[in-house]
Amino acid sequence: VVEEFHPFGYKIGCKRCGANRYTLGYGRIEKGIVANPICFDYPYGMKVDAGTEEVVVIQDFWCGIGKLENETRYKCYNCPSGYCRKGVRPLNNTCADHHQGILCGSCVSNYTASLVGSACIPSSSCSMFWIMVYASLALFFLTLYLLTPIDGTTTWKSMIFVIQTFSMLAPSNIIDFISLLFFSSRKQGNNRLAFCLK
Repeated sequence: VVEEFHPFGYKIGCKRCGANRYTLGYGRIEKGIVANPICFDYPYGMKVDAGTEEVVVIQDFWCGIGKLENETRYKCYNCPSGYCRKGVRPLNNTCADHHQGILCGSCVSNYTASLVGSACIPSSSCSMFWIMVYASLALFFLTLYLLTPIDGTTTWKSMIFVIQTFSMLAPSNIIDFISLLFFSSRKQGNNRLAFCLK
């Protein structure tokens, strides 16, 4: 922000916007007219660290620059689980490992998104193995469904109900374990297998 001092003419200097405020613009003087940028309050999700005076992002938030009420300013959003780093972190280092972009929703170069979970996995570790396994299982259950007479019993309805509600009823650590067991990138000999997009 440009600051003027009088009465002996102009003395140009800078001053801060104030506590817990910021600007993305700069002050200037054009044809004797002072034009100062607007100072904004930090949005919820950002703060100034008292010790380092560095702008930081609080846990579970992602912040970026965007338009709000025709003004360019910081905006913060809840970060999807697993996409942002844990804890308070610097504004320029909010994304989890190998993530980048808006809401940390994309993967860095040579990495690709896992089909299950939030991980970015090396592109070299993608394999058709798990896709073939699950396609075969789907085909097996479809064949079983078509060949088994339903004849008014509730067996199929019960089984489908259990499959659909399992992820809602099972503790999250069991779901995470099953996901890691089948879908994550893991070493098998010299090959890495992963269920991911390439």
